[in-house]
Amino acid sequence: MKKYEYHIEVLQPKLKMFGNWQEDRITLMKECIDKFAADGWRVSSLDVLPRLAYNEMNIGILLERELAQ
Repeated sequence: MKKYEYHIEVLQPKLKMFGNWQEDRITLMKECIDKFAADGWRVSSLDVLPRLAYNEMNIGILLERELAQ
């Protein structure tokens, strides 16, 4: 049976009044995923839906990697 370790990363993009905030969020996610991928992490789950009613734009990323046996 394979064993995995997990890491939760919470990104907090800045809320902008003007411009394309969706592209900024995507760019931020890509940068984070690339950074962790270099260390062997892969995305297990994403929580990317903005909660505008609460002015909550955080992005939750659950990362996993297999432990060496």
